[in-house]
Amino acid sequence: MQVCSKPDSGPTVPQQQHNPLQKVKSHGPHEESGSLLPGFRVRYMRTAAAKSLQLDSSCIEHLPPGVVWHQQYEIIIIPAFLVGATLIILGVILWLFIREQRAQQQSPGLQGIAPVPPFRGQNGEAGGHEGSVFVPLKETSVESLLQTSTHALAKLQIPREQLSEVLEWIYNGSCGAIYRTKMYPGDPAKSKDIVLKVLKEPARLCEIQDFLGRIQFYQHLGKHQNLVQLEGCCTEREPLYMVLEDVAQGDLLNFLWTCRRDVMTMDGLLYDLTEKQIYHIGKQVLLALCCLEDLLRDPAVMLPEGHLLSFGGIDVDEVGVVLSPFPITDLEEDLDEAEEFLQDKHLFHGDVAARNILIQCDLTAKLCGLGLAYEVHTQGAITSTRTVPLKWLAPERLLLRPADIRGDIWSFGILLYEMVTLGAPPYPEVPPVSILQHLQRGKIMKRPSSCTQTMYSLMKSCWRWKEDKRPSVRELCSRLETASRTADDKAVLQVPELVVPELYAAVAGIGVKSLSYSYSVL
Repeated sequence: MQVCSKPDSGPTVPQQQHNPLQKVKSHGPHEESGSLLPGFRVRYMRTAAAKSLQLDSSCIEHLPPGVVWHQQYEIIIIPAFLVGATLIILGVILWLFIREQRAQQQSPGLQGIAPVPPFRGQNGEAGGHEGSVFVPLKETSVESLLQTSTHALAKLQIPREQLSEVLEWIYNGSCGAIYRTKMYPGDPAKSKDIVLKVLKEPARLCEIQDFLGRIQFYQHLGKHQNLVQLEGCCTEREPLYMVLEDVAQGDLLNFLWTCRRDVMTMDGLLYDLTEKQIYHIGKQVLLALCCLEDLLRDPAVMLPEGHLLSFGGIDVDEVGVVLSPFPITDLEEDLDEAEEFLQDKHLFHGDVAARNILIQCDLTAKLCGLGLAYEVHTQGAITSTRTVPLKWLAPERLLLRPADIRGDIWSFGILLYEMVTLGAPPYPEVPPVSILQHLQRGKIMKRPSSCTQTMYSLMKSCWRWKEDKRPSVRELCSRLETASRTADDKAVLQVPELVVPELYAAVAGIGVKSLSYSYSVL
């Protein structure tokens, strides 16, 4: 029987201060005593096997009322501390979120373009192309943006009343939605088809400034026959518009898909694609790469020495280079000078592909994609998150090594494959994520059945692993010129299968939304 008792007045054994419950080693159960408080002594049993303390309830009852065990403090304080810290963190996060929301409400917000039912003509039928989405222009004051606009930008302003109130959605570009509409610059009876680029909403202040900067950059390039023409802008109030000329026939990829039909007409005229015409289009693409020299001769738009300039993207509204279908004089001299300039400045397009070439009714082709040029010019580096499909990239770019115009030569070989197959995806048997391993094994695409040996030799020369072994722009253009002299201009390229865009996108490794097949009117 164990009890708690008041100690006798006689001398007691001193207790160690660091351990109020003194312990005595023993191989069996024995009785020990210890002092919890001055004037009290507790006897407890220690079992060597259990290594535990056993206190009588009678001992606990005789303890003073103010005593609380240390273990009880731990059980209560630690959870309370964790709960309190969690509440504080959540409170800080909520406060930051509310402050951000209030800041956005105080700044001029973008209200967007409200969708409405399709426009219907007098006969009650929906206007425009089948499946088109029509929306009206919804304007909201953004007077604060006037502070970021320059005097030069004011010269580009187009009165909003000259724009049609009905927009036909094309697709979503890098900065926002792209629409087709009409502009009435003078006589209301005479309209002009235009492409309207609307800044996406909601937009932050830095995105608004970037949008205005792009307009200024394109305006500085001026009106040039080798550029998609910038018609003007509407930036005096919200929403912000960039107005460009309309390239109504769509991109080369859709053009090739349309050529798969038995009979193709363009503006009422029968048209088919031949080997000779492929060489002709290919030569224009090479000349477009060299025409970049003319775009950057102005010191005001020249890049600092050593910066890497890359061009890319598939937005129809980006400025580009016109590829004239007519003979060009002084070809060799222009190529020599332009190629030297490109190599010295490390300029390259970065995404040469059929989807990035726009076609006019007269077969004038426009190589799009100077959006990244603006980024490099203003930021000194590429800041866009836009990616290029893997199957069009040269090995050095897949390996993240420095790239130059020789990478465009590799992509040009892919472009030749696209044209001769009338828009087939490259490497159809290889998944996009496995393309690098496929190339590292030394494998290239096989010769298509519709491809001559001469054209296939050109492709293989573009697909050499080492970039210094690939032909230069000048050499490749000269070989195309020689091959076109003996090319067949009568045999029409034919591919019986029609293209399913969703299947094509999966095999090619690109987003189906990036295919602007609804943009083509062929």
